[in-house]
Amino acid sequence: TLSYFSVDLAGNAGAVQSQTYSVTLTTLTDTTAPSTTPSWLGGAYNSTKSIALSCDDGAGSGCDKTYYSVDGSVPTSASLLYSAPIVVGAGTTTLSYFSVDLAGNAGAVQSQVYVVSLAGVAVTVVAKNKELQFSWSAIVGTDHYRILENPDGVSGFNVIANNIKVNSYQRPISVHKINWLAAQYQVEACDAAETNCIGSVSYSLALIDSIAATLYLKASNTGVGDWYGHSVDLSGDGNTLAVGAPSEASSATGINGNQLNDNRAVAGAVYIYSRDLVTNTWSQQAYIKASNAGAHFHFGVAVELSDDGSTLAVGADDETSDNVVVGSGAAYLFVRSANNIWSEQAYLRASNAAVGDQFSRSISLSGDGNTLAVSAQREDSSAMGLRISGSQLDLTAQADNAATEAGAVYLFTRVASVWSQQVYLKASNTGSGDWFGSAVALSGDGNTLAVGAMKEDSAATGVNGSETNNASLNAGAMYLFTRSTVNGSWSQQAYLKASNTAKFDTLGASVSISSDGNTVAVSALGEDSAATGVNGDQLDNLAPGAGAIYLFNRSASVWSQQAYIKASNTNERDEFGFSLSLSSDGNTLAVGAFGEDSLAKGIDGDQANNGAVDLIGTSAAYLLSRDVNNVWSHRAYIKASNTEFKDLFGFALSLSSDGATLAVGARWEDSVANGV
Repeated sequence: TLSYFSVDLAGNAGAVQSQTYSVTLTTLTDTTAPSTTPSWLGGAYNSTKSIALSCDDGAGSGCDKTYYSVDGSVPTSASLLYSAPIVVGAGTTTLSYFSVDLAGNAGAVQSQVYVVSLAGVAVTVVAKNKELQFSWSAIVGTDHYRILENPDGVSGFNVIANNIKVNSYQRPISVHKINWLAAQYQVEACDAAETNCIGSVSYSLALIDSIAATLYLKASNTGVGDWYGHSVDLSGDGNTLAVGAPSEASSATGINGNQLNDNRAVAGAVYIYSRDLVTNTWSQQAYIKASNAGAHFHFGVAVELSDDGSTLAVGADDETSDNVVVGSGAAYLFVRSANNIWSEQAYLRASNAAVGDQFSRSISLSGDGNTLAVSAQREDSSAMGLRISGSQLDLTAQADNAATEAGAVYLFTRVASVWSQQVYLKASNTGSGDWFGSAVALSGDGNTLAVGAMKEDSAATGVNGSETNNASLNAGAMYLFTRSTVNGSWSQQAYLKASNTAKFDTLGASVSISSDGNTVAVSALGEDSAATGVNGDQLDNLAPGAGAIYLFNRSASVWSQQAYIKASNTNERDEFGFSLSLSSDGNTLAVGAFGEDSLAKGIDGDQANNGAVDLIGTSAAYLLSRDVNNVWSHRAYIKASNTEFKDLFGFALSLSSDGATLAVGARWEDSVANGV
C-alpha cells in the first residue's frame, strides 16, 4: 500500500491518499530451439567454399554455441565448436551442425553435402550419324546438367540444352554447318536454382572425326553400275529423302517389288527414306519402280519431293512405252498416304513426244506438289515463247521439228489428284542446239520458274541483253518466267546472262531458286577464271573449266546480279556448280564440283592436295551463306567420309528448306554395303 500527501510553499498540507498494488512475478520459460543457416547450401561446386554458420533464436533467450562435424559423424556438444567459417575443399564433404541457445535448447542436426570438383565434369563426346553424343560421370549432389555451345570458338558459350536429369545427351546436328575446327562444348552440373554450376573443360570438335558424324546411305539392293545417288532430293521439312538410281536393273514394277533380279538393264529405281522424329534415325520407307519399267528407261534420272515429302516426281528421260518413240521420256507422280503407303498417281508424257527429246531430264515441283515443270532439252520445235497447251496454234508449233535440240519445258498442274498440262514453254530466242531446259527450278509457290539453256549462243552480258547475235557458242543463258496470281497465265520476266559471258561457259547447266522466287543461283561449268571466293577477277581465264556460279536477286520484278562465286580452291576442270541447292530463304547455298581433286575426307579438310588430278576427280561439295547485308561467303568445304577417285561425290545434292540437312549423292561410289 502506497500512502502520500504534498505541502505547498505556504505550508498548506494536502490530505493523505493511499493506493494499493498487487504484483505477481512470473518467470518466462524459453522452450524453442534455435535454427542454424549455412551461407552456402549443399551442391556441386567448381571451387572451394567458405561456409559460415549463422544461429538465430528469434525472441528466445539467445544463441549460445554452434557445434558441427565434417567427418560424417552426427555432431554432439562434444564435437567441434564453431567459431569461424569452415573451408570445404575438393571432394565430397558432409557438413552436419546444430546450435544451442542460452536456455539450453538444442536445435535439430542438419546436414549439407558439398561436392567440389576443381577439375570440372569429365565429359566424353562421340560424333555419330548426324549427332553429337555426350556422356559424363555423375556428380553427387547435382540437380541437373546442361550443355553449352561456343559455335565458333570466339563468340562465347550459350546454353543449348538444359534440365538434363541423366548422364548423357544426344544432340542432332547439321554436319555441314558445324565449325569443326573451332566449335567448343561444355557440360555443367548445376543445383536446382542454377546459382552454382560445375563446368567441364571446353571440348573442341577439332578432336572429333567429322566423318563419323555423317550418315552414309546405300541402296537396299546395291549393284554394280546402278548409279545410286545420280539424283537426290530432300523434302522441305528435311524428313524425307528420295534417291534415284537410273541404271538399277530390276524388272520389278510399282512399289516394293522384287529388288533382287537384274533382268532389265538400266531400268532404274528410286529409294525413299524417312527420318524418325523421336530417335532422329533414318530408315528406308519404299523402293519405287516405274509402273511400266523397261530396259534403258533411266527411271530416277531426276527426283523431286514436295515440301512435306508426300508427293514425288520422277523422271525417266529415255522411257519408250510404245517401243516406237525411242528415248522420248516420261515423268511419274507418286503420293504417300497418311499411313506411309506410296502409290502412283500419274504418268505424264510430252504433248509432242518425239524420239530422243529426253522429256524429264530435269524436273521441279512446287512446295505444295501441285505444279510440275518438266524439261525436254533435246526437243526440236522452232517455236518461241509461251504456248497455251491444247490450242491448234500450240500443237502446230510443237510439231515443226525445225530447230534440232532447241529444247522445251512443259508445265503441269494438279487439281483434285488429276494432272494436266498447262503450258508449253520455249525460249524467246529459240535456236538449234541451245538445250533450253538443261535445268529447271520452280519457286515454292510455283509462280516463278527458272530455266537454263546451257548451249545458248548469245554474247550478251547481264540482264535482258541482246538475245540474237549468237556470237558466243555455248555460252549459255537463263530465262525467268512468272505465273499470274490473278488468271494463272505465264509470261517471261527476264533473260539472264553471265557478267563475263564467254564461249563454252555453259551458263544454265544447273539452277536453283529460293522459295519466294527472289533469289536464283545458276552455274556455268565451263567458266575459266582462276579466281577464288566471292566477286573475284572474272576475266583472267587461267583455269579452263573451273566453273562458276552467278547469284541473281529480284526486287520489284527487276533482276540484277548479286554475286559471282568461285570455289575456295579453284582449279581447272573442277566444274564447280555441277549441282546446286538453295535453302528456302535463299541464304544458304550448297554446290557440287564434279571434277574437284582433293583426297581430303569429312568437313573442312585439306583443299589443296589435289591427289586425284584427272578429268574426273574425287569431287566435292561446298556450303556458302548470305548475311544480312547480302554478302556471300564460303562456310564449309565438304568431302565424302570415304573419299576415293572418281566416286563423283556431289554429282547431286539437296538442302532442306531451313538448310539444316544436306544430302549429297556419289553415283560412282563402289562400296557393296546395303542400307543405312
